[in-house]
Amino acid sequence: MFYREGSRIIGVLCDWDLAKRDIEQGNLDDNDDDILTGISTSHSSMVSDTPRSHAPIPEEEKMRQNDAGDVTPQEDGKKARGVGGQDTTQGQIRQPTRYRTGTGQFMAHELLASERPPYHRYAHDLESFFFVLVYVCVVFNPTAHKFGHPKAWEHPDLMVIGENNLRFLTHYDTYEKTIATTHPDYKGLVDSWVRHFRGGMFFDVGQRNVKIRWLRNQRHQQVLNALDLKRPVKVDSLTTEIAAVLRSRRELVTYEKFMDLLNETSDYA
Repeated sequence: MFYREGSRIIGVLCDWDLAKRDIEQGNLDDNDDDILTGISTSHSSMVSDTPRSHAPIPEEEKMRQNDAGDVTPQEDGKKARGVGGQDTTQGQIRQPTRYRTGTGQFMAHELLASERPPYHRYAHDLESFFFVLVYVCVVFNPTAHKFGHPKAWEHPDLMVIGENNLRFLTHYDTYEKTIATTHPDYKGLVDSWVRHFRGGMFFDVGQRNVKIRWLRNQRHQQVLNALDLKRPVKVDSLTTEIAAVLRSRRELVTYEKFMDLLNETSDYA
């Protein structure tokens, strides 16, 4: 999950081939550059007032994966599709991938909710650990050695799983209904780790995910309205607000905070 350089902790993904340093502090909005995707470049004169990263770009091949099973990167061995549709060959430094990697029901909501997957960060793996923990607690019977089958997390569409995960994070009724099936042997884990991880970290992550999506939709609609009226597109204020929410979300999920919750709330650690 991490490695050290001196006293500094560096996040690492579950898939080691995708591991990278967490250095995109200046590029918080991974989806910013597709805000105007699909808008004809003939409107380029209308977007001169928008940040450069918001200018229309060609439609990137989207790796939407609607199977809730394992999702893995696909390469042809010699040439791979890089970020922004750029081809890279062996021997060249590849840009971070945007593929969804993992098992659907355990993936972070941000990875499942976005049409264009964000760069995979170790914070996503911490959220995945949380969902694995919840899954085991609520569906595994340690006496019969059998797993149940929660429909909400075994849907064939990853986007639906993502919305179900979001409701678990942000809706108290959904949370209570889900954990009601917990085996008595795991009640201590739910009362400590699950409850505190959700309340102390991932509830706030879910709330920010909702706000980010709303702001992005509002910005996209402002762009479309401006183009329909043949007026300059001005979305700088919304872009600034989105960046602020993204920054606050990133600060919520850190290895240090995760371990603090793990150590302070349970005798299992």
